[in-house]
Amino acid sequence: PPRSTLFPYTTLFRSMDAAMNYGIEGDWQLLNTCNYRCQYCYFSADQLGEKLRVFASPAEWRSAFDATNQTWLLHLTGGEPSIYPNFAELCEQLTVHHYISLNSNLTNASFAEFVRRVDPSRVSFVNAGFHLIEREARSGHAAFLRHAALLRSEGFPILASLVATPEALARFEEAVSLLQPIGLYPIPKLLRGSHEGRFYP
Repeated sequence: PPRSTLFPYTTLFRSMDAAMNYGIEGDWQLLNTCNYRCQYCYFSADQLGEKLRVFASPAEWRSAFDATNQTWLLHLTGGEPSIYPNFAELCEQLTVHHYISLNSNLTNASFAEFVRRVDPSRVSFVNAGFHLIEREARSGHAAFLRHAALLRSEGFPILASLVATPEALARFEEAVSLLQPIGLYPIPKLLRGSHEGRFYP
């Protein structure tokens, strides 16, 4: 996309992160489990279908990070992190003293609770994966658009990414049109690994 299109995103996220005073930044893969089965996913179907496991309560996780005497920026990913049990409560507990970001497909209903419980100033960004073709094979675009609009209306910094498969790029203008009513623009995300017998990038 042209720089003028991306500029509002980059400016927003730089200004948000500049206000965040943290000592450690880490990726936290909460789970492998996901409600989607995107063809380009690097997890196997068995991994994506794993039974959900919980190793600590939200309060216990908060205590564990607090005990380091450091402020963390935790990038929560999966799988699909929003299907993790008590997801909104976990995010609320973590953001009392720490910061988070999310990598999500925005399909789970837990986002309604998330926006009620989490302070947007404690969220670096929400990377909303706009899996165009997979959505059409499942529940469509309605949940994504609803949750993305809700996050934006409540002041959460959000971007929409689109894994750059040949199929997705061929339909890029369609993705632009779908996201335009809620003020988002799809940012192509580099495809890595094997897809339909070819290796990328």
